[in-house]
Amino acid sequence: MNKVDEYVNNLEAIRKERCGLVIDYIRTTYPDVEETITFSPKTTFPVFKKGDIYVGIGSMKGHISIHFAKQEATKIVAEDNPKIKAMVGCVNIKDTVTFPLEKIKNAIDYCFKFVISTVDEYILQFSSDVQTILQAVRTVVKESAPMVEEKISYQMPTFVVHGNLVYFAAYTKHIGFYPGASVINAFQNRLTEYKFSKGAIQFPIEKPLPYEFIREMIQFKVEESIKKAEGKKKKR
Repeated sequence: MNKVDEYVNNLEAIRKERCGLVIDYIRTTYPDVEETITFSPKTTFPVFKKGDIYVGIGSMKGHISIHFAKQEATKIVAEDNPKIKAMVGCVNIKDTVTFPLEKIKNAIDYCFKFVISTVDEYILQFSSDVQTILQAVRTVVKESAPMVEEKISYQMPTFVVHGNLVYFAAYTKHIGFYPGASVINAFQNRLTEYKFSKGAIQFPIEKPLPYEFIREMIQFKVEESIKKAEGKKKKR
């Protein structure tokens, strides 16, 4: 018996059944995913991974918590059901709530069936209008940092110069731009018309994106990344 099965066998009956249903579906439908046990200071639970995409399922007091690498997957599970608590990256399903197994299966499929491996693949999954915006942002990044390398990380286009420089992603109503906390701090006074957090900015899709402003932020981050890399060299 492996560690995932040991974990499930030690659960209370209702959560043992529910976790088992989810795990059986993942194992049957996606036999190539890696399964492991994640340990943290507060909890331990099974995690299934395919590249940098994961689905985790854990038993908590009175509920099951399902964690998804793709935020949209949480919406699939919680859609039209106010009794299911959706948070960033996970959903909590109480023991007293009808278990939405089919929606959970759809969310798992959303995570594992379409794993993006290139920036081109990422952009092509959207409508032509959104593709145009994403290509424009991509062009600005490349023009601002000619030495940049592209990759997919956390299923988002990621650009690398001495470490991760910026990420971007498309959502239903906005383009998420992720330059990091230092850029947000440096340009905070010019971000008042946008939603932003510690390391992210939301640009509404229905409005023209401020490409020159994006260029400024990228150039700032490039200079910062180069200085950090040079500082590390001097310490050696």
